[in-house]
Amino acid sequence: YLFAFIGNDLNLKAVYENTAEGMSTALRIAASWASGEGAYLYVNLCLAVIVLVLAKRYGLDAKYLIWSNVLLLLFISLASLNGTFEQTGFKASAGLGLNPLLKNKWMYIHPVLSLLAYGVTIATIPVLLARLNHIVAVNLLRIGWILVTGALFTGAYWSYTTFGWGGYWAWDPVETAQLILW
Repeated sequence: YLFAFIGNDLNLKAVYENTAEGMSTALRIAASWASGEGAYLYVNLCLAVIVLVLAKRYGLDAKYLIWSNVLLLLFISLASLNGTFEQTGFKASAGLGLNPLLKNKWMYIHPVLSLLAYGVTIATIPVLLARLNHIVAVNLLRIGWILVTGALFTGAYWSYTTFGWGGYWAWDPVETAQLILW
């Protein structure tokens, strides 16, 4: 998915809708998580890395890995059902481009914090289901809380300075979901 954005593979619908000729590689990478489809994959990546780190660090048993894999498969299924790998169905010569409001330095900070926060927080579920160690779960939740706090503050500042919505908060679904997580 990421390589499709970096290589400007316009056959992938998400690439066609979020990139254009002349975009820098860094902005193409940011465009990959700008689409809703990419968010599922990046949360899944965070979850997979955390599962591997915890499995290695604590020598986890099969029960933990089974619950972790169930969650990973769920997110992969959600990504697929959401049309992540949908093809355009035509030969495109240029993409539509990224929303101009997203061409901002905060695009590299806020979404990354948000996706990491979701990944870390979701990783506590298999820890609790496998009854691994409540201290590990509490520490994961603390890290997730710090990340989502950073995401809320950077998102509010970005909204206020860039989008001109007249304030730090607009009660849109993404903001509300982060507030619930917080």
